[in-house]
Amino acid sequence: MTAKDETADRIHGFRTGVDAYLTKPFEPEELGAVVASILQRVERTHSGLARLFGEKQPDEFQRDEELTDAEWRVAEAVARGMSNKEIAKELNLSLRTIEGHISRILDKKNLSNRVELALKVAQHKKNE
Repeated sequence: MTAKDETADRIHGFRTGVDAYLTKPFEPEELGAVVASILQRVERTHSGLARLFGEKQPDEFQRDEELTDAEWRVAEAVARGMSNKEIAKELNLSLRTIEGHISRILDKKNLSNRVELALKVAQHKKNE
């Protein structure tokens, strides 16, 4: 998200690897649509790669003994689209602690990034 809305700014953003370029002001519904689109693309990419390389699809993301209660609360906050700073404030924890929780969650669940984490938590919530 940015206030820079010139063509050169957008081109620079895409050349540096952004998935979407959303200028301020924006509508919350638009932000939701952009995030949903990115999450769907990540899932399609992961599924396609798994088929291509013959890998087993990952098991459904479960709230299990692998994650502590604190890690699960952080994972749910990530799925709600909160930044690390917002999560730290909401849970009354330090930013460093939140970063550590997210790293451990990604390692435990063999995920690459917080977008994959958000997608898995959202799928789990939908299936509950």
